[in-house]
Amino acid sequence: MIEECHSVQIVQHPNVGGDFMAISQVRKIRAPKIGRDSNGRLMTPEEFDKIRHFDGRRRYELINGVFIVSPIPSPGERGSNDELYHILRSYQTGRAEGGALDGTLPEEYIHLPDGRRRADRVI
Repeated sequence: MIEECHSVQIVQHPNVGGDFMAISQVRKIRAPKIGRDSNGRLMTPEEFDKIRHFDGRRRYELINGVFIVSPIPSPGERGSNDELYHILRSYQTGRAEGGALDGTLPEEYIHLPDGRRRADRVI
């Protein structure tokens, strides 16, 4: 993906009688190419957010400005996460105080000032 970045500068041109003129510049910014070899690469949250295509066989995070590539959770870990969902859902629907729990989602990105963490489950 290519994103265009526009900037306009107003300058006084000495050869045109000191008149002011606008200079426009367009700079193209490419989304970073990523793969398993990208592990450990320094990256900003803005660069991470530009990535549109992730390999579904890996998990990607940005921790303290470092791009981390790791394997997806194992079936055992995903099964435990599903079990937690069922426990939370039962609590939500079966207990009077369960209304305090408005929802739960699996595998969500948490946006932090210096990174993007992938949570197994958010409540």
